[in-house]
Amino acid sequence: MFLPAGVKLLSYYLCREKSLVSLFIGIFVAHAWLYQSGTGAIEGALIGAAVSALSLPIIYHAARSLGLDVFRDYRIQPAHWLHLLIVALMAALINGVGLIASWWIIDGQPMQLSALPNFALGDTLGAFVFLLLAMFAFRWTRAIKRMRIKP
Repeated sequence: MFLPAGVKLLSYYLCREKSLVSLFIGIFVAHAWLYQSGTGAIEGALIGAAVSALSLPIIYHAARSLGLDVFRDYRIQPAHWLHLLIVALMAALINGVGLIASWWIIDGQPMQLSALPNFALGDTLGAFVFLLLAMFAFRWTRAIKRMRIKP
């Protein structure tokens, strides 16, 4: 379960293209620090960060070109949580391919594509749990506000 996938999904949902620079930098630093510490090569981290940061915009614009607006304007009508999870799953598949490619560059050996379902499941489950936690947090804060504003 990879909770940062939920953070990535929510930040792109709320900020769209404005979030891409910060997503890229955060993913690049995490990738270089966690997966490549001590190797000195940054090509794998650059590819992994670029694919991971661009996976949501790719899915979003592909859906829009098909006439589907999965990330409607949240100020007018919020997207349904199931639409967000479907987008997270499709973006996780693209992200998994990018991770496999970046690890191929790091290790010099091809990683099996059989790892792709594991990446997709971890990202999608992480996004689901993150959205669930965010929902409960917002409901809890609304309940606290209602208790304070008793007439």
